[in-house]
Amino acid sequence: MCNFINEIKDEKNKLLLINVLLMASFLLGCQTPYHIVGQDQIANSPCITADSGVNIRIKNNGKIAFTKVVLKDTKSGLEFPGLKPGQVSCYKNRSSLWSNPSLDIQMSKQDGYIQTLMLLATDHVGESQIRHGYITIVITITKVHGKLNVKYDLIREPLP
Repeated sequence: MCNFINEIKDEKNKLLLINVLLMASFLLGCQTPYHIVGQDQIANSPCITADSGVNIRIKNNGKIAFTKVVLKDTKSGLEFPGLKPGQVSCYKNRSSLWSNPSLDIQMSKQDGYIQTLMLLATDHVGESQIRHGYITIVITITKVHGKLNVKYDLIREPLP
């Protein structure tokens, strides 16, 4: 690379190329990571499984990290830790889960600023409650043309 720069005869072009390379390395190397809330920071929602009820976990199937995920099935909600793309949380137990749960997906790259995507169930008419088993809520967030697309699926896992 240095030999290529030295072969450029015009000093203006040489300085321009060096500035472009420095700016590109700065912009590509300084991507701000998402804040991740760890399970150890969520005291009111421990990792636990049980033979009764439904054991629920979250999988991040998208390309954007979550700071935290809250399953809004009760007034208090069930909190899950932040997940990087491809990560899966531990299981947490509840007595039941609607087949169309409401979720708050929080994302943050800056202290004190949290963006929340709220996926709200309008009602549960025609939906069923899952009362037993293991469920993975697979969340996929993609960014297309500057807009976020969100979808989730409930996957019933085999009993261990």
